[in-house]
Amino acid sequence: MEAYGALAKAYDTLMYDIDYDKWAAYIDRLIGRANASVYEAACGSGSISCRLEKKGHKVTAADISPAMLEKASEKARRLSCDITFICQDLKDISVGNSVDAVVCACDGPNYIDMSGIRLFADGAHKALKAGGALLFDISTRAKLKATDKQVYFDDGDDITCIWHNKYDNDRHISTVDIVLFLREGRRYNKYCETHALYAHDIIEVSESVRDAGFAQVDIFEFMSEKVCSPNTNRAQFVCRK
Repeated sequence: MEAYGALAKAYDTLMYDIDYDKWAAYIDRLIGRANASVYEAACGSGSISCRLEKKGHKVTAADISPAMLEKASEKARRLSCDITFICQDLKDISVGNSVDAVVCACDGPNYIDMSGIRLFADGAHKALKAGGALLFDISTRAKLKATDKQVYFDDGDDITCIWHNKYDNDRHISTVDIVLFLREGRRYNKYCETHALYAHDIIEVSESVRDAGFAQVDIFEFMSEKVCSPNTNRAQFVCRK
């Protein structure tokens, strides 16, 4: 099954420990202006999208997974958020009018290789107004290497999830095999998905973004504005056009 097919049904439940309020406030601070026009790539289930909209930004949110977009649209309707959702690959960003910020939160760029990173950066650069910001984070190579051969288990009344990580040290790819048991009506159905995450070198990503034309590229420790250390788990990129 394609990535984020069945997982879309369970995603928000499995992400119960993520502080989206704090995460959205961090992104809002990095955007640095009120009432900004924001394009969010790989928006997932829309948790960040809705919070940015509630902060007064005009949000267009995109994802390649129709199942995740359906969940995001449902959430936006439930929360009375005025967001435009589109099905679009983060390697092929296209906007009608230039925006103040392009945002990609929670590992989106880990799902594409280095050639994809360049396409992502090129598309973001074209989409941004002069002085606009590209904001994205990645799980670092150090973090993904540390998950090699790790098995995680999450068991709830309606959802059981088992995922197994394998890290390829030669190709720097973390493969995640996921087994889901979802209660649907009176029965539990089993679904399997495989996700491949690229463990990018932070310097290579920075160079690729600069080559796309960004004048300033800062790499922070996630949730801060401190310079990123080599052993951090998540790196936040702040790129100014």
